[in-house]
Amino acid sequence: MKLKLFFKQSFKDLIVYWPLYVTFTLFLAFAISLSLGLISFISMFGKDIESSFGSKYNANARFVAQRYTIPEEKEKANEDFFQEEKSTLPIYNFFYDAINFENKEIWEKIKSLSITHDSITTAEDQNNPVLKFIYKYFANNGGNIVRLNESDVRLSSISNIFHTPSHQQMVKNVDILNKIVDYISHIFKAKFKTNNIQSAFIIDQYLKQDLKTDNGIDKFYFQFIHQSKGNLRLENMSQKISLDSLVTNEKMGDIHQGYYGNKILEKISDLKNPEMKIPNYKLFWNNQFNRINFQTSIDFESDQFKNYLDRTKEEFGMFFYMQPKSANEANFKLGEKYKVFVGTDEKRKTHELLYAGTILNPDLWYLPNEWDFYTPAQTINKIFYETSAEQNTNTNQTEFQKYWNSAPNAITNIIYLLFPNSKNTKEGQGHFSNWFETYLMEHVNANGNAPKLQSATVWSDTDTNTSALVMLRVFIGITIVIVVIVLMLLFLIFFFISHQIILLQQKNLFCLKSIGIRNHELSTLTTFALILPTLVSFTIGIFGSLAVQSILMDIVYEFWNYYHSFWTFGFEFIIAFVGLMLVCFAGFFIISLLIINSDALKISGMSVAKGISHFQMKMKFLIKGWNPKLRLGFAFAFQNVYKNIVSYVILTFSFAVFLFSFQFNSSIKIFNNAPEIWNAPYKSIKLNHSLPLFNIEDKLIDSYKTIDVNEIKYFKPLDKDFWTNPTGGTVLEKLNKIEDMKSTYIPKETVLWFLDEVIKKPKYYDQILSQANSFFAESNLAKNTQNKNPFKSFIDQLLTLRLQIPSFKGINIMFGNVVGSINQKTIPEGKQRGIFTTRGFDRKDSLYVDLIAFENDEESKKHFEYNVAETDSNVDTTFESSPVLKVGISNFYAKRANLKVGDQKDIGVNIGFKTDKGAIKPIAHNIKLKVNKIVKNTLSKESSIYVPQKNLFAYLEKINRDKQIISQKFGQIVKDMKKAEPVYISNSYFSQQNLPMQLEYFTLPIFHSNGEKIQDYYSKNTFERYLNSIIKNVLIFSVVTQKMEEVTQGFAGILKIAIFMSSAIAIIVSVLVTILILLENRRTILLFKTIGYRKSEINKYLISGYFVSMAFAVLTAIGIVWFLLEVMKNDIASLFWFNLELSFTWTPMFIAILITSITAFFVLINAAISTYTKRQQPKHTFEDL
Repeated sequence: MKLKLFFKQSFKDLIVYWPLYVTFTLFLAFAISLSLGLISFISMFGKDIESSFGSKYNANARFVAQRYTIPEEKEKANEDFFQEEKSTLPIYNFFYDAINFENKEIWEKIKSLSITHDSITTAEDQNNPVLKFIYKYFANNGGNIVRLNESDVRLSSISNIFHTPSHQQMVKNVDILNKIVDYISHIFKAKFKTNNIQSAFIIDQYLKQDLKTDNGIDKFYFQFIHQSKGNLRLENMSQKISLDSLVTNEKMGDIHQGYYGNKILEKISDLKNPEMKIPNYKLFWNNQFNRINFQTSIDFESDQFKNYLDRTKEEFGMFFYMQPKSANEANFKLGEKYKVFVGTDEKRKTHELLYAGTILNPDLWYLPNEWDFYTPAQTINKIFYETSAEQNTNTNQTEFQKYWNSAPNAITNIIYLLFPNSKNTKEGQGHFSNWFETYLMEHVNANGNAPKLQSATVWSDTDTNTSALVMLRVFIGITIVIVVIVLMLLFLIFFFISHQIILLQQKNLFCLKSIGIRNHELSTLTTFALILPTLVSFTIGIFGSLAVQSILMDIVYEFWNYYHSFWTFGFEFIIAFVGLMLVCFAGFFIISLLIINSDALKISGMSVAKGISHFQMKMKFLIKGWNPKLRLGFAFAFQNVYKNIVSYVILTFSFAVFLFSFQFNSSIKIFNNAPEIWNAPYKSIKLNHSLPLFNIEDKLIDSYKTIDVNEIKYFKPLDKDFWTNPTGGTVLEKLNKIEDMKSTYIPKETVLWFLDEVIKKPKYYDQILSQANSFFAESNLAKNTQNKNPFKSFIDQLLTLRLQIPSFKGINIMFGNVVGSINQKTIPEGKQRGIFTTRGFDRKDSLYVDLIAFENDEESKKHFEYNVAETDSNVDTTFESSPVLKVGISNFYAKRANLKVGDQKDIGVNIGFKTDKGAIKPIAHNIKLKVNKIVKNTLSKESSIYVPQKNLFAYLEKINRDKQIISQKFGQIVKDMKKAEPVYISNSYFSQQNLPMQLEYFTLPIFHSNGEKIQDYYSKNTFERYLNSIIKNVLIFSVVTQKMEEVTQGFAGILKIAIFMSSAIAIIVSVLVTILILLENRRTILLFKTIGYRKSEINKYLISGYFVSMAFAVLTAIGIVWFLLEVMKNDIASLFWFNLELSFTWTPMFIAILITSITAFFVLINAAISTYTKRQQPKHTFEDL
């Protein structure tokens, strides 16, 4: 009977007060959708993190292989190296032991070299000069096992131990040396899965842990992510494939046990031993740091797939796994085979791989144009061996050697480590650095301020795992705040709804109470009045929360390899859903019980007239002289002051969330758009780091001259006719006849014609390369180099630009001239800001920095905020009794390197080239900087140093006074800049077009003589490296903005959702409060209508109090937002690796949003009040009064 009464009353209230219940239903549905969606997403995000890299086991140290020397070359090391191996030569001894393999072939090759008789060592001797030279050569290359060329050998000390220095014998010796290098390479790849000696040493320490060897280093793990990959393509698809090493567990059977597979052993092993295993196969085993979590998988125990784990079968290991997002995009069918091939030629050998399922591992990054196939190491090696076997006809290598030489490196020059006994990166990196300096390397000429080797920790700021954990913490914080605020609003709203229902049903409830119905039963009755709206809201909330979760996944998982379908929800979702429902009903019941237990329904209060309070009497006395309408309005406002205060509080919450999200989002937009805003009106620049400034031969040679773009019309174009018309001889003959190459250039129209010809006629490409080969073969400077044609990669890069960017119109190729718009005086006239730029290295923090030396004009100084007085003090200030250069630095560099104004820093840079025994080498400088200014509005994620050109070269002149020629060169540059018409040495110019000036006008630098002859523009290695830099370091500021939007889009997406949801909640809450106010004032409205008040007057009285509360809510919300941003900005700045600064800004958009919001709310509330008062008719007066 009671239950029937409850439902009957609930249904009756729902019909009578439907606007109130509909609005409440919408509000509750939004609240549940937002709260439940956020809770579900962060629980899913947390599980994804735990299933991939795990929240506990994260890299806390990193090893980076860098070039080093050995103590025997210490005199040379002072100039060129910053670290040297310990005197006990631990890495060399490890290297010697590694190559001292059972196979003695390497020693036979050393014996076959032509060695002078005064070399008393035997081939097997650990001090053999040939072996020592090879090792030193590797050390000079950072430990990489790389092949040699003749010039490297001829210029080295080893040339003195050969019998004959003749070219023919030298070529033969170099060939033998490279056979030794190939042999060493295959040994290191087989044993340590890398061809870097330093990395192999670290891996060896990892392997020795199982032997309980006390080698001074704590137990550690290393990770396969961030390592090199083998690139393939799918048959009949343009999609790129990256083969990654699959770490294995016991369920992988023969693969886990390290067997090659019998079929491949028949080809590569002379022993034909089916029990043979790959060396140190345990490197590929799953552990707490090298995690793998199988999401879906075929059943390898079934008859259909069991051969894939059986080493005796052809199918052994020929399968792959993918990560969830890539797998969803690929839409492969589980258990089906797909053909792949190496390179781009589909005619090459293909391999069938079985799609075995999906996994999660620490390799989180998702690249839409490259899918990762996680495949056993044996399979990767097999694919590359069998593919290379088609072309590898080298009879000097065994098949086993070919197998490993063709195998991609599984471990590279950067290794991420986990020391379980270290609590954080500082401890882990510190332990590794101490061990590295104690056992392996030491500083060359170390001083007290020299940074410890391998001590940089800034890498952890940008580590993928760190970013994911930071984002998870941010989401958890946002979720807690939003859920708490939503629940507060919910219970506050329900309090007033319940209070209003109880007042409206006061007589009925008095009656029920008088017949013995207890308070908790009355509270249940009132709660049941909201049961239907609540159930409807929770039903809508399920779909709404899944939609919120899906939107968050689309945003946050844009570049992470996680994927879940729309209908995915876990146990946490169910728990949260049930919990929210219980909390709501419990809260509703308790609130109703508190109201019913108050004076509102006491029996003593029945039929008792309520007297006017003392405070009301005083207020009545104070306003008795007011205008009657004003008094009436004040009475209205006073009567509803309680509801208006509540409205003020609720609207303050809603506006605060809305405005905070907007301001936070504005800060993100300012951060993203900083490159475009700061550099306007310029749109792009190519930082010409690789362009040499000058070379030192017998005399100083400037590598280039700066000219104005309008001067090109006086240059001779080497156009299509020059290259195709046979008149005048061959191309090489015509080039040699040119008296001054500096006065010529190749027009972009000619370059474009050439590229189009190559695209249309592939054979023409081979003809061009053949012609170039003939040129380099005839050039004494290039004679007998291994790479006869350095132009190939240059042409390939231009072809890539032409094919991928249809708007690309070619480039002008300049000989010894850098082009800029330098004759114009102001930016509106077309002046381009010029800079001299080179790349520096901060050894302490292992960061590369851009040294930007700008021209000394006032506009450049203002832009780069350089305010140091023009005195010598900016180079005379001493630091450790050495000159120091005052500079500005980018905010991003200041954050990453933890620098403040006044701090000092050592940076290594190369400016200028010198000739050493015929080889061109860079001139290294150690610049001591003092931070004079932190420039905030710069590129958002670039580490840059800013200084005027004159100050930089005056500083370089001073610190190189012990090198007279170099110092004089820098001094002359400074003198030229002090002239009435300054001559700057800018190598890069900002462009007002999207195509950078130094890409539109590409400079070939002068390497020899005065640049009059074509041969002056070639220098082995240096020239090739420069050509390969053509499309590097290109900054198109709009593209930089897009890249930053990708970095921040997860947070921006969250804020957009918050803006939308808070706006919707604010509107719904406002309507709810308005309905409550109108219901409470229904009798008053009817009374006013009965005695003749117009509708507009009644509306004005009702709206006035609400408008005041809304205005105060907006003002209070602004204050709260400003306070929150001020409190949070330091914490937010320290949370992220990028330089996101929160600030409250009064932008036109923000002001427009405020005005629009207030207007929209006012119109909405006015419409609701007008509609309600219009529906109240005087004929209903006696029904209610």
